[in-house]
Amino acid sequence: MSDAMTLLQPARQHDEIDRLRRIIRDHRPDISRFVDIYKDIHQHPELSCFEARTASVVAKGLKDMGFSVTSSLGGYGVIGLLFNGLGKVILLRAELDALPIEEKTGLSYASKVRMADNEGRDQPVMHACGHDVHIAALLASLQLLYSARQAWSGTLIALFQPNEEIPGGAQAMIDDGLYNKCPRPDIMLAQHVGMSKAGLVAVRTGPVLPASDYIELEIFSKGIGANPPECRDPVSLAGYLLTRFQAIIGSDIDVRGDYATLKCRDFRAGSPGDLFTNKVYMRLEIKTTETIDRDNIFSRVEAITRAECKSSGGDIVSSVSMTPRAPVTRNNTTLAEALQDCFGSYFGDRFWVPPMDTPVEDFSILGGPKPVPFVYWKLGSTDPAKWDEAEKKGGNILEHLPSNHSPEFAPAPELTISTGMEAMALAALLFAERKAESE
Repeated sequence: MSDAMTLLQPARQHDEIDRLRRIIRDHRPDISRFVDIYKDIHQHPELSCFEARTASVVAKGLKDMGFSVTSSLGGYGVIGLLFNGLGKVILLRAELDALPIEEKTGLSYASKVRMADNEGRDQPVMHACGHDVHIAALLASLQLLYSARQAWSGTLIALFQPNEEIPGGAQAMIDDGLYNKCPRPDIMLAQHVGMSKAGLVAVRTGPVLPASDYIELEIFSKGIGANPPECRDPVSLAGYLLTRFQAIIGSDIDVRGDYATLKCRDFRAGSPGDLFTNKVYMRLEIKTTETIDRDNIFSRVEAITRAECKSSGGDIVSSVSMTPRAPVTRNNTTLAEALQDCFGSYFGDRFWVPPMDTPVEDFSILGGPKPVPFVYWKLGSTDPAKWDEAEKKGGNILEHLPSNHSPEFAPAPELTISTGMEAMALAALLFAERKAESE
């Protein structure tokens, strides 16, 4: 099965799945070592753009395995290369950064870290999104793949990305010459823990996460003073605009894609003690899966803002601009279907097909200017016993269990990391070239 396209067929042969199962069984490392790494990183989290210690832990782990390592790409980004003969170049990615959240899990290895963010503000720090799990699972899968290198051929790029949460780290690594340090990948793979039972794996085709774009809007009154006839109030106008914007989706435009939202993420007006405020700043976020929906929403925001400022009497002016935040995360259909079939055979009833989720990611940017096909899937992380107990209570399970970005978010380490290791190693083996038995 050296032909690359053979491994992309949806219908998997039982002997091939059995071969992959044997490789993982025979070469799986002691997971406790990687659980220890996870707990260490969890206890010592670092904010976006400040991931120095985490990057050093990753770099040492890669070197100890036998990977060629390059550090400090796009900040504290790290890549590890393993050249293992002819075949595809496969990029496997995890993230390094944590969040400005005060941990309240009560775990023995809970974070008590505080540090200054990139604006100099003192912040509590916690791995509340699961990036510590991703790091440990990827390192474990790399150890497995290194041990099993007689069974496959090709090149692995193990990429540990800084600054995903803001985001910006993917583009920073590209801009810092990532592909001067390693070959361009043929396929990219990534996984993310989510709100489901630990031990489960979920893959979908098409859009996995929406794109995100910020609209920055300023409304400025040209008058001076607190007398309304002399100086119109931009705050009341801004409040009205926020209400008006909510009618854009569903009333003003027909959404073409799978998903579209428009929400206010920031609203600033004046300072304590001001008698009058002459400027309002708003930041809105558009999430869409199709560019035409994003453009139509922005056009309506711009048109409504200008019309309302004009109708106010002419002494209120505005500026409206849009800045991309993250592109849509859209799985390659052929690769995703192949992985669905493979995971379904390997994991059995632990595999499922999820709906589209609504956070955003910059993972797809790692392909560079020429898009690279990828698959991005979800890992369950909640302790199964706690999940079952929450289900018995009925209602919305989010009322009973903490999810990503909660100060109480606490994945079940052993099962989640073990499943993530298997999933990432299995995906890499699926798409890599199979070595002949005589090699």
